[in-house]
Amino acid sequence: MKNYVDTSDDEFELNFINYKVKAEDFTHEAHIRLAWINIVKYGAEKGQINVLNQLKNFVLHVGAEDKFHKTLTVASFNVINHFIQKSTSHSFSDFIEEFPLLKIDFKKFIYAHYSLELINSELARRRFINPDLNPFE
Repeated sequence: MKNYVDTSDDEFELNFINYKVKAEDFTHEAHIRLAWINIVKYGAEKGQINVLNQLKNFVLHVGAEDKFHKTLTVASFNVINHFIQKSTSHSFSDFIEEFPLLKIDFKKFIYAHYSLELINSELARRRFINPDLNPFE
């Protein structure tokens, strides 16, 4: 796959769901873009289902099932959706430029809502657990 930043949203989505993305190329920013595409195209509810299924399938395909973390995936999706609702951007590149902390210090948003003990638990890895610090708005 060519640089994911240079692909259209549709091409990025198709490349990901058709396993044309190498595991080492699926960066943090690529995760954000996957969520952004799904929220913008399908809405938050369907988008979240898509992302969960797409990521589960991807980690199975690349043999990295232990990398999937349900609470972290849903919480991250919720963070990205929160910023999309506040955004004036019409493209992913504009969105990530509008909210650079999503790329630079994403964990800050997760740790504002989850204790390290909870987010690192095996239970949180297997199923979604609500935040134990500050609930999402």
